[in-house]
Amino acid sequence: MVLQVWPITPGSSAGTRSEAKAYGGHGGGVVTIEATGDVVVDGVIDASGGNGYYFCGGGAGGSVAISCRRLGGSGSVSANGGDFTNTAGAGGGGRIALLYNELLGNPDFTVEAKVFNTISPYTGNLLRWDRYWLAEAGTIYLADELLVTGQNAVISGAVVIPGFARWEAESIKLGSGVNLMLPVDFELSVEGMLELDARSSLELAAGGRLSCGSLSVDGGSLVLHSFTQMVCRADLVVSGGGSLYLYSAPSDGLQAYGEVF
Repeated sequence: MVLQVWPITPGSSAGTRSEAKAYGGHGGGVVTIEATGDVVVDGVIDASGGNGYYFCGGGAGGSVAISCRRLGGSGSVSANGGDFTNTAGAGGGGRIALLYNELLGNPDFTVEAKVFNTISPYTGNLLRWDRYWLAEAGTIYLADELLVTGQNAVISGAVVIPGFARWEAESIKLGSGVNLMLPVDFELSVEGMLELDARSSLELAAGGRLSCGSLSVDGGSLVLHSFTQMVCRADLVVSGGGSLYLYSAPSDGLQAYGEVF
């Protein structure tokens, strides 16, 4: 067990209004599994925050920590933030840590520490602008990159993987509802097509580099933070209400902003 990354904190609950039946979402709990053998997740492990009600915010996601020799299954592990109501804010995502020596086959389970209000209820697009709704995704600490690069499991959250700073793939497709955030200075190289389906999002933190043959953002969202470069060698298509967000940072005139070629 690596104590530095072991999530042990429950999520905070949201505020409650004085009106009757107006309450904020509860915070997510804490789930800890320490096994000397295998852990197979074929069911549901959920430490998500609760949804708010009547102008009240959602609760923050809690913590899930699993330590084992081998990890597999086709279920789900979640520490999502609770959804918002009206103009209240949503809860932030929680923390998940999956520490294993090896995987059992190629698991197809879902691991989520996302924010449900990341998607606008009105347009279906990723929200990056409204202070009432925006909350941040939680972190997902993984023992290695195989759950991400295998593209069989569904990972939604800000991934933290020791030594994983570059991902090379023939093609990548993020299906509906997948919200993947890659860390600072990350390099993503896709030889062929990078596809972001409706209600999915790919976010590169500051200093990243994205290179792809073609890019299709069909109802999804691509977010590039400051000093991130993107090179698209062929077609770049944004359709179906999709979004491409480019963020810069204050400059002293000595550093270039992020660039899109």
